[in-house]
Amino acid sequence: MDEWPEDPWGDAPSLRDVATIKARLVGTVVSAPEDAPVFSISFPDDIRAQRAANAYLTELADTFARPLTLRSYAFDILRWLRFLGAVGVAFDEAVRSDYTDFRRWLIDHGKTGGARRAPGVRSSRARMNRITGKSAPHERQFDPATIRHSRVVLHEWYEFLRDRGLRPIVNPIPHSRRRDSDGRRRDAHHNPLEPFGHGGSRRVDPPKPETAPRHLSDTQFDAVWAELTCDRDRAMVKVSVDCGIRPGELVAMRGEDIDWGNALVHVVRKGGRKAQWLPVSGDAVVWLRRYQAESSYVAGLDEPVWITLRGARRAVGYDAYRAVFARVNARLATNWTPHDLRHTACARMLDAGTDLHKVQEIMGHAHLATTERYVRPRLDEIIAAQREAQARPRPQSPVANPYDQSDLEDLFGSGRT
Repeated sequence: MDEWPEDPWGDAPSLRDVATIKARLVGTVVSAPEDAPVFSISFPDDIRAQRAANAYLTELADTFARPLTLRSYAFDILRWLRFLGAVGVAFDEAVRSDYTDFRRWLIDHGKTGGARRAPGVRSSRARMNRITGKSAPHERQFDPATIRHSRVVLHEWYEFLRDRGLRPIVNPIPHSRRRDSDGRRRDAHHNPLEPFGHGGSRRVDPPKPETAPRHLSDTQFDAVWAELTCDRDRAMVKVSVDCGIRPGELVAMRGEDIDWGNALVHVVRKGGRKAQWLPVSGDAVVWLRRYQAESSYVAGLDEPVWITLRGARRAVGYDAYRAVFARVNARLATNWTPHDLRHTACARMLDAGTDLHKVQEIMGHAHLATTERYVRPRLDEIIAAQREAQARPRPQSPVANPYDQSDLEDLFGSGRT
């Protein structure tokens, strides 16, 4: 047996001190005109990396990826390029240890843009809102799902470069714990008569805790509804909570997407771009009519349904819709988001006894397992059940003498003379 070397890790790359890495906010994600909804990256520090990234984004656009998907992919690549620029490594010379440092840097530094905590304030424990039970909206730490998504995007980008014979020859981004070193699925051709091997299945992503989707209870929804200040906002909220439409699908509605007689709204689902009609309540139709009367505006077939009520007339975007909730949250000390109305719609349908597969179709879930997440007991249900159990009267202690007193007197006598 060979002797163990004195320093077996002498040639291994050492981990960087990620606490000292300061990445400059260089580069940006550029949106294309409306007639060509392709997002691209502008990265003047490395034009070669910019061209390689934009070639990948262009191919994604050719596969009918949605604009928001392209935007998300672009920011993942830009974040990686900023880190490589900070450590002085070219994008086509990166190795596995560079990604390891990048992942540690994401976890340590968190988000580098937008609203952040005061300098020097660090906490590994997310602050929760007492009313909603959700993390505070200004939390700057990356969610484990974001880090996992970043790894997948970067891996596919380098695979794209390898398929075209470009550098690097070896992909520096790991695939997953279920893949072999050559990228093939582990145990893909496993012999069922032999045990599975467990070697080499190390974790490459931070663990993600399983949480139930947050929804608004009836009391919480009534509180939000009372804070809405115009019929347009009430109509948008009512349509959302009736059919579980996504916020992006809601703001993209056109005049032809409303079937007034049958109380239906038409949406184009993300992913497969499936066109679908969704039912809404009669109250939603009433609020839509009230919004039209309030704004003196009736959308044409190809005109946006939702418009601004102040200043020049323009379509309401997602940011404007989110601002409605920002104002409500400021008054209620909550942190609800427009997407929470989608969770609320799903919870209400299941509480009403709607079949699971029908709810899946209405919500547009690709997999039934996604809909089943809403079947698990929610926090308000657990609290109510526990309080009901605590309010039940305690069972009385068993009687010391289980015999009837009259039977004892007949048998032994009353004891009186």
